[in-house]
Amino acid sequence: MVGTINIQTNKSTDEVPKRLHKSRAVWASLFQLLLAFCLGYLQAWSFMPRVPWFVFAFTFIAQLLLFLKSRNYFWAAVNGGVFGAVLGYRLFWWLELSVSSIGPVIGISLLWAIWYALLAFSLVFWSQTKLAWLAKVLLVSATLVCFEWIRSTLPFSGLPWGNFAQGMVGSRFAYYLPYVDTLGLLFVATLFISGLILASAGKYRPIIFAIIFALVGTSYLATFRLPVLPPSVTKVGTLRVGVVQGGSNQLGVKIWQHPNLVGKLQLETINQAVRAGNSAELFLLGESTFENDPNQDQKLAQEIAHTWTRARVPIALGFNQVHSDNSRHNVAVLLTGTNWQTAKRAITTELPLVANKSMLAKISKLWTHASPTIENQHIYAKQVPVPWGEYIPITLPGLPGNEDLFSPVIPGTKAPNLVGKTSSGRSFNLGTAICFEIAFNWVVDQGVKNGGEAIYVPTNNISFAPSEQSWQQLQLLRVASLRSGRDGAQASLDGVSGIVDARGQVLAESKIGQQTILISDITLRQGQTWAIRWGWILPYLALGIVLAGLLLFSKTYKRENSN
Repeated sequence: MVGTINIQTNKSTDEVPKRLHKSRAVWASLFQLLLAFCLGYLQAWSFMPRVPWFVFAFTFIAQLLLFLKSRNYFWAAVNGGVFGAVLGYRLFWWLELSVSSIGPVIGISLLWAIWYALLAFSLVFWSQTKLAWLAKVLLVSATLVCFEWIRSTLPFSGLPWGNFAQGMVGSRFAYYLPYVDTLGLLFVATLFISGLILASAGKYRPIIFAIIFALVGTSYLATFRLPVLPPSVTKVGTLRVGVVQGGSNQLGVKIWQHPNLVGKLQLETINQAVRAGNSAELFLLGESTFENDPNQDQKLAQEIAHTWTRARVPIALGFNQVHSDNSRHNVAVLLTGTNWQTAKRAITTELPLVANKSMLAKISKLWTHASPTIENQHIYAKQVPVPWGEYIPITLPGLPGNEDLFSPVIPGTKAPNLVGKTSSGRSFNLGTAICFEIAFNWVVDQGVKNGGEAIYVPTNNISFAPSEQSWQQLQLLRVASLRSGRDGAQASLDGVSGIVDARGQVLAESKIGQQTILISDITLRQGQTWAIRWGWILPYLALGIVLAGLLLFSKTYKRENSN
């Protein structure tokens, strides 16, 4: 009897550590889920105005640590999904303000959840293989580059928003962008961070830590001696620009009842500046400055002509060129010349219709570069319309979203450049990215490769004014200016306008909803940075590393199973 009791007691005693271990594992998993939620929210917050760059850096390091140290593949995917969903929702909540529906926000949040679940799963996969430490570090870094590359290029993959370069744009490490590009900066940072995380305990660990910290410190100190731009980029002149913001904060929700009113406020702002003697060599206005097509609104055309004639300098503005089938091009035009009859040819140029306006055609358009013919080009049509904002990419049965409810925007086919001359006869070429096109590196690259000497970003932001979207867009312009070696100007109807130099420093900035004009000299440059000339190589190199890693893992797995 005594022996039996002792045996039962031992079994019960053995089960206690197991239950305790299981309970701790459950609590650890719940803690990781809570951590993933908090990190997603904090990383989205790091893209808010005036938040220092090291907040993003902290969340990025913690994100990699969370993913790489997840208990198993399942929990890695769950942690990644929670992180991505929270980050996506918090980063894109302002879409509700534009489309008056939470549907697109939820859709993008779910898409980001899937993307980050796959990313976390992949990172844990590499971290748990039996490959060498250096191979693991390379594969983790290459996988993250491939993830960012696909997410920033493939249509409907989540939009190239909230990326690593955008989060680090306020740091000195961002000065490497014209040399290594956005993905290069991500690759090197991930090498350092994952190298620390994956370094196993042992006699070599202190050496690895010392080497990595020394490299990070050297990289930081090197930025103080690093040339601002590669020698291939040269200054060709300066241009005094006036960035005009209409401002509608005094109108509130009534703005929708006053078509073209903000555009007319912009014209009035130019008139006031000219009367006060604060003129510029070029005035830059926002996207869709006028909701009406001046070709179909003679009174509006006369008001534009009056302002242009009084200013006697080129004016860049935007409107929607409406076609007979109710489709439209979202265009930016440059009014330049010696008289109004010459200048208005930009407005009256009829852009060709796209025969196939299906979703498949829109997807394929993103992979087709626009025509490089830019000589005397005074009109540019947006190549990347905003999904759900300017066209409906996917319509599900029983859900709202029919393109018949509004006029869909057709992608343009011209290169993203506006070319003209000042009133003194000096020529200039503006690489142009309309609104959220500034998030797509390939649009900026087209403009620079076609001779763009500065970057012009006309944007709307009327419906986004209460949110941080316009600030985030200015961050993306800073990234574009850094990697391209070009000064840039963002002209917003009602959000935030700003002028940025090639170092990514903000030279002038407006307040949200302010009716104002920012006048500043910008530097015109020619030539391509290393990022634009060679940056396309890294994604393919990273893809090759990942494929080589999979091949090596496959051979190792087969060899172990055969034994």
